Amino acid sequence: MILFAYFALGIIVYFLSSIDKEYKFSKHKAKCIYCKKEVEYESIYCPYCNEKLKKRCETCGRLIEINWRYCPFCRDDKNKNY
Repeated sequence: MILFAYFALGIIVYFLSSIDKEYKFSKHKAKCIYCKKEVEYESIYCPYCNEKLKKRCETCGRLIEINWRYCPFCRDDKNKNY
């Protein structure tokens, strides 16, 4: 009976650890706004369609999404594409 309990506990720990790894891996992914394929979150260009995904804020210089109208870091609105 004790052997079965250790076996069941081992299975539970294994599944919980694999779920955590999948979550950590998937939270660093994003989708290309053009071709909809999965890319790394930090990608500046899509490796599939070569479209630009991020740009530099004109005020603070941090990378922001290409379709954002305002910089979330400095709240600048010079990034508008009129």
